[in-house]
Amino acid sequence: MSVPLYATRAASRAGFHSAKKVAIPFYFQFRWEGIYTRFSWGTWPNKSLTEIRKERNEARDLVAKGINPNENKRAAKVRQKAELAVQLAEADQQKSEKLTLWDLAEEWLRDGVARKDGNAELRRKFAKDFYPTFGSKVISSNSEHDLRNVVRAVMARGATRQAISLFSDLAQMFRWAQKRQPWRTLLINGNPADLVEINKLVPSDYQEERTRILSSRELQELHHRFQKMTTDYAALPAFSVQSPICHLGSPFAVTCLQNKTTSLIGRDLKF
Repeated sequence: MSVPLYATRAASRAGFHSAKKVAIPFYFQFRWEGIYTRFSWGTWPNKSLTEIRKERNEARDLVAKGINPNENKRAAKVRQKAELAVQLAEADQQKSEKLTLWDLAEEWLRDGVARKDGNAELRRKFAKDFYPTFGSKVISSNSEHDLRNVVRAVMARGATRQAISLFSDLAQMFRWAQKRQPWRTLLINGNPADLVEINKLVPSDYQEERTRILSSRELQELHHRFQKMTTDYAALPAFSVQSPICHLGSPFAVTCLQNKTTSLIGRDLKF
């Protein structure tokens, strides 16, 4: 049994009390499982009377089919939330698919690495040798070949040491990305650095440069060694041939002259 649409008396009194603030709720009353209950479908004038009658008729039809309008309304809200969640997930996926290597690098520099200089040197290297060519490339299309090309381009200008350093930084960045979303999903071919053998890209005649700075103690020891060598050499008699200390195989190449003028060039210093 159902009852035609009606407005509550309290609502009617409230509505007519002030013409500027009319808000009359409408309900559809029906009997469900032996109990009278009602279904709300909005207020007038937020909804027109035509809309209210339409929703009333739909609710009455549902009751006639054995469907509770309230339960149907709740189910519809659940469906809408689920559909919205799917739409948001799809939007996020589409947005992620457009992320570039620049986006990855910037997030890594912000959240994944902290060098003593505030990552200033990293930013300089990326801006010079990485962003111009590969910064706009989407991550999902990135491959080991791109990484090799980055390294080779830097080596081509004779900066082998810088190329090796840049490769090490990029490898660290990709390792960080592999552990985090959305980057892990976007690296569909895995970490490209794992497939690059840097030793095969380095020229055969390349000699690794030493950049370690000597400590104060090591500098003092080096100074004392030079002083001792100078003292020992000054005590030698004048001669015109090389003494054992002057041969080319010694730790220091020494140009020995009869007037004892010397030029010491340090070779293979090791501490």
